[in-house]
Amino acid sequence: MIVEELVQAAIQQEELEVERVRLEHDVQGVREPAGEVRILTNAARVLAAVTRDPAATMRDLARRCGQTERAVWEQLRQLEGAGLLTKQREGRQNHYQVDESALIRHLLTEGAALQATA
Repeated sequence: MIVEELVQAAIQQEELEVERVRLEHDVQGVREPAGEVRILTNAARVLAAVTRDPAATMRDLARRCGQTERAVWEQLRQLEGAGLLTKQREGRQNHYQVDESALIRHLLTEGAALQATA
């Protein structure tokens, strides 16, 4: 039992180290390997992560989105300012709720803008 727990702890520590190095590279502007294309914006990644888990901590969101906690905080602030999500404080933690109707309106507006430029 203790051996399994030690192995699991070592795996988790290794994953955390890999994540730390990846985040440091992101902050330093190290680019992904050539040929990799990312279509979603950082804000879209944060929005998707919040949709999956509204009670996720800032650290969890940062890890899931491949961003720093500061960057995620800024994305959340901008999304809230745009009316795409609301924040509710519960104790020491924030819970975010995506406003699906506002998101749909935003996507339709963006789609119309893209069509107008084509």
